[in-house]
Amino acid sequence: MPIRLPNLHPAHGQMAAALLRLTAVAVVSTLLCGAPALASGRQKLLTLQEVLEKSNLIVIAEPGKPAMRVEEVPVSDGRTQYPPYRRSLQRWTVRKVLRGQGPAVGATIEVRGAQDGMWLGVYRRRVIEQVNKIVLIDTYQGRSSAEGELKRILLLRSDGKNIEFVAEGSNEALSARAEVLKLPGPVVAEPAAPTPTQGPK
Repeated sequence: MPIRLPNLHPAHGQMAAALLRLTAVAVVSTLLCGAPALASGRQKLLTLQEVLEKSNLIVIAEPGKPAMRVEEVPVSDGRTQYPPYRRSLQRWTVRKVLRGQGPAVGATIEVRGAQDGMWLGVYRRRVIEQVNKIVLIDTYQGRSSAEGELKRILLLRSDGKNIEFVAEGSNEALSARAEVLKLPGPVVAEPAAPTPTQGPK
């Protein structure tokens, strides 16, 4: 439903419109925040090249409605049921696919945080074994968007079923599009040569 502003003095109207813009930008900032506080860790800041080498899906998207969903993942050691792992899924509406086998334009995707499997493992060890693991967290620092711009370039990794960010903060401003497309994509390992079989002598 569109937001209607009441009849205001022009100056007040400008202030209200600016507040709405700031609120929208705050939604994006909240979506793009860092990893869950499950363990202590060290951050490894990746370059754009390093992120792209791990990314097989790049899209331009804007926050969906709602912008986030939380799902609970059961945690058990086979005997005892522990509090579930709460996975935050960012919801983005795709506006353009730049690289990879992406979803249709207009589709809303749910994106897991970077290194989701690692965080699930960290949580399981904490609640089951009472072990606080120190982890290495991949991070990326993208450019800021132009004022009022909600669309971002998302640098993602997909296994055909689930989609996750390559690193915490692995997104870029639209102004980085040319650079993103100029750099090479994911590094694919060459298949190993078959081992020759030795025939009968």
